Amino acid sequence: MIAIGNGEKCPFCDKIMENFKIDGVGSTEHLTKEHSKEFTDALFGGKDVGL
Repeated sequence: MIAIGNGEKCPFCDKIMENFKIDGVGSTEHLTKEHSKEFTDALFGGKDVGL
């Protein structure tokens, strides 16, 4: 599970979630487009990224 609250940074970059969007798009879309490898590893790699 990856949870990002309003006012919090993306766990993989310094962009802030505002009004449930990061950089103007939904958080899932941001994660899949901008951080696909890290996102997939965090969800399915069995690793705790500790963020």
